Amino acid sequence: MNYKKMIIRLLKKIHNEKFLRRIYISLRDYVGESEGVA
Repeated sequence: MNYKKMIIRLLKKIHNEKFLRRIYISLRDYVGESEGVA
């Protein structure tokens, strides 16, 4: 039982999901702004 590896994998997964969500939100805001200008 290697708990350390499991915890690191969980933390990486959570971090990646937050990162992807941040990219998605910034892209959505960018698209919304460019559509509003056009």
